[in-house]
Amino acid sequence: MVVTAVQEASLRAQITATQRLLELERQLTATARGQQALGTASELDLLTQQSAEAQVAETLPPLQKQLGQTRDALTALLGRLPSEEPEETSPSRIWTLPENCR
Repeated sequence: MVVTAVQEASLRAQITATQRLLELERQLTATARGQQALGTASELDLLTQQSAEAQVAETLPPLQKQLGQTRDALTALLGRLPSEEPEETSPSRIWTLPENCR
């Protein structure tokens, strides 16, 4: 169960980083588009940047799918129904220790 929770946290971090990277790629594409309009960048420069943006965008759906599968597995490991999926899965939020262990 701990491995699954750690995997979920790792996937969330990867998704956040990928979303940030995608936003930066979009900004670079907009810059390249502006530069092309001004004549300081070629069509090839713009197409290269658009390709880089698309490559980053393609990495996001598999990560999101994997996160969903990991959350489903964690929910099952917790003995809950899919409708009872925990909102947050940090160990301190989903697991409670017996009174004699605190």
